[in-house]
Amino acid sequence: SSCPTNVTLFFTPSTFRQANLAGFEQILCCIREWIDPGSKVLELYSGVGTIGLNISDLVSTVACSDENPANAVCFGHSLNTLSETHKTRVLAYELASAETVVDRLDDDMFSHDVIIVDPPRKGICEKVLRKLCSNSTGSTRTRLVYVSCGFKSFRVQSGQLLAAGWELRHLGGWVLFPGADHVETLAIFDR
Repeated sequence: SSCPTNVTLFFTPSTFRQANLAGFEQILCCIREWIDPGSKVLELYSGVGTIGLNISDLVSTVACSDENPANAVCFGHSLNTLSETHKTRVLAYELASAETVVDRLDDDMFSHDVIIVDPPRKGICEKVLRKLCSNSTGSTRTRLVYVSCGFKSFRVQSGQLLAAGWELRHLGGWVLFPGADHVETLAIFDR
């Protein structure tokens, strides 16, 4: 598949933004390679929707969520720049924490073909991680796309995911800040 669409992203001073957008675009290109066309996608910790908006041309639906109200406003502005075809593929942006979304969806969380998480450095919150590690997947295959900016938490949580039956399909790292010891990690798990 091709690299990201020309999505115009909006940010305010109260929203998180990658400092190295060109580097993060490489991660987006890799994510796109692991998204099957027509997938139904749930994105938790969406921020302004950078990942969800940039895969909207590939999937049937993307449901994004984050708890920062400024992120939802930026997402709405970005959504308005998409073609009508892409807009219809995005279900909604839910202004809610990942925990709240997982509570609301319960086992319907696993009705999505792909679950994307891009949590803060501390990693996936405990409630979401417990749900991902549960045996509630039914007979459907689910792919987990885990973007991590905190390698210490990723190392622990990926071990828990593997112990719960997730299979690691891809692992990549990007140095977005040359000269620093920070690595952005992308892991693809299937279950």
